[in-house]
Amino acid sequence: MKSIIVCADDYGMSREVDDAILELIEKKRISATSCMTLMPNWKASANRLKELEGQAAFGLHFDLGHVASLGKLMLSAVLRTLDKSAIETTLNQQLDNFENEMGRAPDYIDGHQHVHAFPVIRDVLASVVNQRYAVETPWIRRPSVPLTGHDSALKAVVIQGLNLGFDSVIGKHTNAQTNSSFAGLYSISETANFPELMEGWVNNLDNHGLIMCHPAVEGANVEHSLARIKEYDYLRSDRYISHLEANNVTLVTHPE
Repeated sequence: MKSIIVCADDYGMSREVDDAILELIEKKRISATSCMTLMPNWKASANRLKELEGQAAFGLHFDLGHVASLGKLMLSAVLRTLDKSAIETTLNQQLDNFENEMGRAPDYIDGHQHVHAFPVIRDVLASVVNQRYAVETPWIRRPSVPLTGHDSALKAVVIQGLNLGFDSVIGKHTNAQTNSSFAGLYSISETANFPELMEGWVNNLDNHGLIMCHPAVEGANVEHSLARIKEYDYLRSDRYISHLEANNVTLVTHPE
């Protein structure tokens, strides 16, 4: 038996994203969802999510999209010119927003576009986690992207480079557990064969590894909407469940 986490990102981004994620949690097709607590409808999204308390892990999807573009964040992180104080302020705000609406701390923390693992940002993350959660520490998503098993090798190389040192910082400076391995990276193109990709990730992921996904129902006015619908369609399919069962894979909410 292999235990893995299947985590849907971007909860709170839109009604259509929320609808897909809530349905997939109820049907036990995913085991975690990462919440964007700066979204204008976060309060309403949180109220819906609380109805499924105990059925999946609920985490913070740390977002810095309002601070700078991804390209600027990457460059500033590598040059170590990011404003640590500003990052700390928005991280605490997003954690406060999560706690205020959910009534508890997040089960885990990850980052939109993996920003939580970038240089400088990961140092702030470790510091804030120690300040806020020294006793009951949320687990932290480790975006250890493989170079194969997807259609985005260049993107994987960039993420791997930005993540160098992440394991050391989190391991040395926090009590947080992390997932053993990671998958889910691909072009997010409507032409990508998501079922085939997903089944490969399930097969190759280590025990206690994590697969990220980005489902949405039809009508979503968000980036990569057609690819998100394809993800949703597969994750609610009999084919997906049959593949998990055939490979003796079970979904869990924690990497231990």
